[in-house]
Amino acid sequence: MYDVLNKEILYCMELQFIISLTFILTANVIFDYFRLDLYFLDIFRLTVLSAYCAVFISIFITIFLYFDSRNYAMLTAFIFFITSIGFSWIFGKFGENYVGVGFFISSFITFGMANFFAKLTFKDMNYITMFKRNFEIELGSPFLRVLDKLLEMKMYIIIIFVAIFFMSGCTSYDKRGFNKMTKRNWHTMSVYSLDGYNLDGYNLEGIDKRGFNRAGWNTFTDTAFDYFGFDVKNINRRTGKKYDERGFNSEGHNVFTDSLYDKRGFDFEGIHKITKTEWDEKGWNYYGLNKFTKTYYDVNGYNVDGLDRDGYTKYNRPKEIFNEDEGYYENNIKILWVDEDGFNQDGIYVGGNR
Repeated sequence: MYDVLNKEILYCMELQFIISLTFILTANVIFDYFRLDLYFLDIFRLTVLSAYCAVFISIFITIFLYFDSRNYAMLTAFIFFITSIGFSWIFGKFGENYVGVGFFISSFITFGMANFFAKLTFKDMNYITMFKRNFEIELGSPFLRVLDKLLEMKMYIIIIFVAIFFMSGCTSYDKRGFNKMTKRNWHTMSVYSLDGYNLDGYNLEGIDKRGFNRAGWNTFTDTAFDYFGFDVKNINRRTGKKYDERGFNSEGHNVFTDSLYDKRGFDFEGIHKITKTEWDEKGWNYYGLNKFTKTYYDVNGYNVDGLDRDGYTKYNRPKEIFNEDEGYYENNIKILWVDEDGFNQDGIYVGGNR
């Protein structure tokens, strides 16, 4: 019996070793296919070997229980439990480069001890089989009998459900896939997301998407401000507020229109919402440059506000005399004509000579 069982275990170990070795050698291909962080490559290989030992620890515990060697089964599980906690805590002090080493050493040591206990079990096989069991002693304890009744009542289903419920609160993920407790990302199984940024928004080089490092210095512009004039606290350099002259904040939202576009329909980067280009329907960009003349005035000599180079509209009225509340102009382009006596084009007196 010992020889047959020993050969079968050895055969399983050889087969499992070939499978584990295959995954170790093809780890690069697996990580590249699933776009996983290469930081976990060595951890993955070490975990494969650890799992190899852990599988056979479970097999040996099952064998011990089959032959009623509950002391060896309990001792094996206890050694695995204590060494896992101990070595994981010790190597956890050395930093991220030693992640998984504690589990590997624990499983390897326990695997060796389980193999030793197996030899002791088969050495006393005749005694275990013929003389160890005393049938006059009632097997089990009151606690085990109560536990057995609870299991028969399917109470373990409720226990598992409650455990999953409480664990779900500790393993919640945000919309980016980060766990706030572990700071690891669900999609990459690392501290970085698919786009290469951690929970705090910094990449491996310590730079965020806007180019700021943790000290508040922008590495893209080599200044304290990004390309759009905002500092790390989202304060604009020119306005001193959290929005620029056009009303956009650092996230591209316009506070004046409460949308992604300014009053003229351009977004943060200057793309018009209707034409989907940098020019609006009349050929102006958000700087006020004309597409056709390549200047700040159109072919008629007026700028985007409808004023000529002297500051007058096509009705020869200077911009500063307009009163939006009285309706003399609309968007600095369409105004009510007023003659020298104060009458508009409809013959209605609207005021003195303007």
